[in-house]
Amino acid sequence: DKHVSEAVKSVLLEGSPEKFSKKIINTAKLVPDFDLENRDMNVKNWIRKIDQLGEIYQWSDEIKSFNLQSKLQGQARTWYNRLESYDYTWEEWKSMLLKAFPRYHDYATLLEELMSRKKISNETMTKYFQEKLAMCYRCQLSDQAAVSCIIRGLPSELQANAQAFQCDSPDELYEGFLSAFDNYQTTSVTRAIHSKSLNSTRFEIACSSSPKDSSVRKPPVCFRCNETGHVAPNCVQPDKRKCYRCGRVGHVASSCTFLQGGSTDQAKKVQILSNFNDTYKKTAKVNNTYVKAYIDTGSEMNVIANTAALAIGLKIMPSNVILKGFAGNGVQALGTVEFTLYVDNVQIRTTAVTTDTDLGEVVLIIGQPVINDEIISFTVTRCGAELNMAPNNQLNSIDVIEEANYYKVQVEADTEVPVGDSLVKVKVVGAPPGELCSKQRQHSLGAAHYAIASSILQGGAGYLRVCNIGEVPLRFKKEDTITRAELCTGIVGVSANLLVTRRGELDKQVPLEVGGVSLDKIDVGDISKNEKRDFINLLESYSDCFANSHRDIGETDLGEMHIKLTTDKPVNRKPYRLAHAEREVVTGKIDEMLESNIIRESTSEYASPIILVRKKNGDYRLCVDYRALNAVTVKEMFPLPHIDDQLSKLAGKRVFTSLDLFAGYHNIKIHPNSVGKTAFVTPDGHFEYLRVPFGLANAPSVFMRVIQKLVKMIGSDEVVAFMDDILLSTATVGEGLILLGNVLKQLRKANLKLNPRKCSFLKSAVSFLGHEISAKGIRPGNHKVEAVAKFKTPSNLHELRQFLGLCSYFRKYIANFATIARPLTNLTKKNVEWVWSEEQANNFVVLKTKLCSRPVLALFDPSLPCEIHTDASKLGLAGILMQVQENSQLKPVFYYSRVTSREESMYHSYELETLAVVESLKRFRVYVLGKTIKIVTDCTAVRYTLEKKDLIPRIARWWLMIQEFDIQIEYRAGDKMKHVDALSRNPNATPNNNPYPRDR
Repeated sequence: DKHVSEAVKSVLLEGSPEKFSKKIINTAKLVPDFDLENRDMNVKNWIRKIDQLGEIYQWSDEIKSFNLQSKLQGQARTWYNRLESYDYTWEEWKSMLLKAFPRYHDYATLLEELMSRKKISNETMTKYFQEKLAMCYRCQLSDQAAVSCIIRGLPSELQANAQAFQCDSPDELYEGFLSAFDNYQTTSVTRAIHSKSLNSTRFEIACSSSPKDSSVRKPPVCFRCNETGHVAPNCVQPDKRKCYRCGRVGHVASSCTFLQGGSTDQAKKVQILSNFNDTYKKTAKVNNTYVKAYIDTGSEMNVIANTAALAIGLKIMPSNVILKGFAGNGVQALGTVEFTLYVDNVQIRTTAVTTDTDLGEVVLIIGQPVINDEIISFTVTRCGAELNMAPNNQLNSIDVIEEANYYKVQVEADTEVPVGDSLVKVKVVGAPPGELCSKQRQHSLGAAHYAIASSILQGGAGYLRVCNIGEVPLRFKKEDTITRAELCTGIVGVSANLLVTRRGELDKQVPLEVGGVSLDKIDVGDISKNEKRDFINLLESYSDCFANSHRDIGETDLGEMHIKLTTDKPVNRKPYRLAHAEREVVTGKIDEMLESNIIRESTSEYASPIILVRKKNGDYRLCVDYRALNAVTVKEMFPLPHIDDQLSKLAGKRVFTSLDLFAGYHNIKIHPNSVGKTAFVTPDGHFEYLRVPFGLANAPSVFMRVIQKLVKMIGSDEVVAFMDDILLSTATVGEGLILLGNVLKQLRKANLKLNPRKCSFLKSAVSFLGHEISAKGIRPGNHKVEAVAKFKTPSNLHELRQFLGLCSYFRKYIANFATIARPLTNLTKKNVEWVWSEEQANNFVVLKTKLCSRPVLALFDPSLPCEIHTDASKLGLAGILMQVQENSQLKPVFYYSRVTSREESMYHSYELETLAVVESLKRFRVYVLGKTIKIVTDCTAVRYTLEKKDLIPRIARWWLMIQEFDIQIEYRAGDKMKHVDALSRNPNATPNNNPYPRDR
């Protein structure tokens, strides 16, 4: 069609690396048409089939989009033709189709349709049976219920005989009775059954094509031999029924002996899971193609998706296996295939049955034929599930002493391996240059039991993952031989979590997930494929250290929060009014936190109101207004580490990993005696926190104490932490992997969870505490002076006066200020023509440079008092972080300004001034959190907002976002605030460049 042709042409013109070759066109035929007239069509499963085929054939998103568009039929094609644009990504196409045709059928309607479906006169029995059976499956009926419904739709003269067979399954009903009536024509007949004796039954059929012929009787027909005059139970003639499985005459499929080695398979139990346990997930290889697989110990057969079998090119042989467990019913297997399976450290020739039934996240189920094979050993440990060769093929301590054509792999230094997973540094003795593949091993040495995963060692050295599955730590001595290695020549084996493949095949592996994020979406530095293999292996081993939602967060025992108050009088406030839509959002948030055991219902005397704060992604954060509670809270001061001391630990490092805890505060418990003080009210209920919430005055101190305990547990100078910034620094990637493994181990022990979306791993450069850290060294981040460095060149007298106001505030720190500024100040005099010459331009640059360097700009010292001077205009927001030096002089540490958005520019001046305070605190958070900060502003109204009970919603939301800061607001007249006024009227950064604090 025209649109599909245009889509194909578009893909080709864009230079897609995949051409629409004959192979791609042929494989595209495997995608079934999507037509809503087919009641069995499921949008979600249809899209999943395209994804599965794309995974097998390495289709790009463009090819998958093409196949989707080309297969739309009926109503779906009409919907497609109405689209105004076809320029969508694969993810967008999937989302649009799911929204356009949601899969929903009313169960009562399905039942009504099922019961009203009758066999019609010109319809073959086979057609009726298959369609009625499909309707039974849609209603998820059991076999016996399906038999009853199929019989109910038969002509009345056949129903009694069909019931007399007492069939247990639809297939048995078809083979034993219905198949003999395939061309049966329904007439207005009545059938009487007369019992003549215990051994004979006579069927009398009264033809009533005409009422007058009612006395005429026709002889009975035997459905076994198709002869008249007798019925099947008394038949002595040869069986003339045709088997629809093998095509031969003389038997039915249920008694067929020509397939499956002359025997009839019983129904095989196969349980398809909707939620897969990660322990049993595998990436396997079927012949030469990688597939997602799942080990199911309860499955009596290996099962493979029919689409995958066809795509791989497996020869499908007939099968009469019935698979039990699909939607509670029996499903006929489509055929049987034979192939070589590579999984873990096993290579085995096996068979599997094929099915069109959706297998969920995988295309292959590995069942008992593999697990129970005599050459296979299947073990489940704390490190995962593994398939290995049988015990007589497993290795013990003497296996590593001598093996022809293999090289010794030795430990480089004395190493202790605690229970669990660890990376051990090794070397290969006497190996030639190139890649070496180490062998997977399992060892039992006295009370010690451990396994070593396969890996690739580049240049005769590297790291091996050792899983200690015993109860005591392992101790390797220097030059202990722990396994052997050989030159890589292809597939050597597959470990539980790590494939060893040729380099060219690495990208064919299916990405797995940690914390709901695909491993290929994790932010990781530019490292080699071998290093990335080890990194992925490590993350999979510690996948439980990552959280995807509040339901996954940890509950650490490293600390808990006590709330001490200066008064016994409870803080009790009425709930704020919320719009109807906001109340629905609050209800959802409350339900989620109740389910996650973060809060519980309360009967406390305390009650603080809540408000919703919209986040940048459009979602809402539920904030409690703890201003009144914080005002009577005894502040807990935890000493922050000196920034320079932290930075000094990073000198000489080249590889950096930054970590972020998922919902950091919520990992910490509230002491039982303090839980009631956290109580809050909504328009619909009264609740209290069991975990530390955002907004409590001492939350940062408690959180920092927990982080410092974690760092102490890790016991490495290569880990530094400042508030919620945790940084790992090493000299090499290998050392970075070992350190990361140790950190993850301690996180698991402390029951703290990471947010994979906000972590960065093994990077060559990183921003930390306002500094740019890389192999080149440590230098202050440019953003601290950007507000001045990018101050635009004045184009008129007004802008010049603003700049001079900024400079004059710090003039006592600028040597020869009057001389340098004279060409500029001369332009401000009366009756002087505006002429911006080279002299003015040069001196303008000189003054900017001096403002951005010492002695004007001071280094931050956490021991000194802090002030933040703020100002706002309709053009921009600005703030300057100042510190009182030892000589009582106030010097700038950090400049900040940004442009207001279109909406912000229309705010009232009071709102703008408040926003300037909020944004400045966010920008300077790493410097001022945990300290008492003086805020200096030229707006008197800002002072009083901290105490006001009733605030306009926008102001209330802003203040709630900065409850974690201990601030004091001071008013100062505008003529004394020219330094920050200049920045607010000449901002440089856009609103999108303004960093927001991480969600705690």
